[in-house]
Amino acid sequence: MQAGKITEAIEALEGQMAAEPKNYSLTSNLAALNLQLGLYENAIHILTQAIALDPYAHIAYFNRFLAHFAQQEK
Repeated sequence: MQAGKITEAIEALEGQMAAEPKNYSLTSNLAALNLQLGLYENAIHILTQAIALDPYAHIAYFNRFLAHFAQQEK
């Protein structure tokens, strides 16, 4: 996905999250888009929120690990 399209998708998800702040899927998808843009700090913060919403969502833990790892590789 192109950076411009990802930015548009992030803005759309943020709008949806304002209406549904406890929606794990929206939070997880927002984090994934931040990862794609290389916004690792944002992704880590958002994934921590996702884990708080659903502590059994193993993919959020894995993606947070990836964000930490990618951040160290910079």
